[in-house]
Amino acid sequence: AWVNYTENGQRAGEAFYSNGVKTGDWKVYDHTGTLKYKISYQNDRIVNAISLDANGQNLAETTPR
Repeated sequence: AWVNYTENGQRAGEAFYSNGVKTGDWKVYDHTGTLKYKISYQNDRIVNAISLDANGQNLAETTPR
């Protein structure tokens, strides 16, 4: 797992790799630590991506074909 933090200590992002391949739920947070995007990977390919508002509600969701 890879986790990145802002200068003020808020979580900025987290990502997962398995043997160098993107996998699992990758998350991106705004400057306040609120989850903004969740991108799901399986075998290095995006299977789902969600954009969230400040209240955690879905703004948009994409599932590649």
